[in-house]
Amino acid sequence: MSTLTLITIVSIFIVILILVLVIVQINKGYEYQHTIDPHPDETKQDEERDNA
Repeated sequence: MSTLTLITIVSIFIVILILVLVIVQINKGYEYQHTIDPHPDETKQDEERDNA
């Protein structure tokens, strides 16, 4: 087996490995559930309504 063939096979393996890792990380990012904190003014108004 020539050196060029060996380098090509190793390079293709590395590219495929990186592609798989990128796809896994993108899928993890899409699965993340984002939350939004309530606005401080809305929290204050809710507390005032509850106390009234």
